[in-house]
Amino acid sequence: MYNSKLKIKAYIAPRQTGKTCRAILKWLKNPKETILLMHRVPYRFMIPKKLMIGYKIALVNDSVELPKNISIHTDPEFKDKYAIEGLDKNDNVFSKTMINRFFVGNDFTKIIIDEYCYYDKSTKKGIANFLREFSHQIDEITIYSTSDMLYEKNHKDIDDILFWPQTEIISIGKKWDFIEPFNFYPNQDKEAIQVLGKMFKN
Repeated sequence: MYNSKLKIKAYIAPRQTGKTCRAILKWLKNPKETILLMHRVPYRFMIPKKLMIGYKIALVNDSVELPKNISIHTDPEFKDKYAIEGLDKNDNVFSKTMINRFFVGNDFTKIIIDEYCYYDKSTKKGIANFLREFSHQIDEITIYSTSDMLYEKNHKDIDDILFWPQTEIISIGKKWDFIEPFNFYPNQDKEAIQVLGKMFKN
């Protein structure tokens, strides 16, 4: 059974509000003890300067040591952003297709999951099964995601950690600014999910 002392926080936000940026920056604060799980691990990822400053990430002249194979630099093509490179070469960053590998032989206490709601059921069940067996070594899980659908408020699923008793779902709504414009489906539910960041039906 899962560890009831495990803390799970899920930030549910609209699209294009910097969820992946925030996941990467949170990981950079403690990369040795934290696993970052992404849909696809990019070689290069652009992060707005205002988010970098907000997280006080070390840049060119700072003394904080960056993780193995990671570099952060400006890019002349994107004056308002920093480029982070090397995520695909770090031992603690995994794509969801590598989920079985990061559970084995890694000494970590925290997990950050990007866009968790869009993982398939088997992947979610794999995460839940791992936590039932090994959650004694995990202190904290942080999720950044847009919801995949509007759920009933009393929805239950023992194989989905979003709906475990200790999970705190934090609805961001309009608290985070849109980083990039995007087109959403002209559908009331999709608008509620993608623009307003809702997860539950009214």
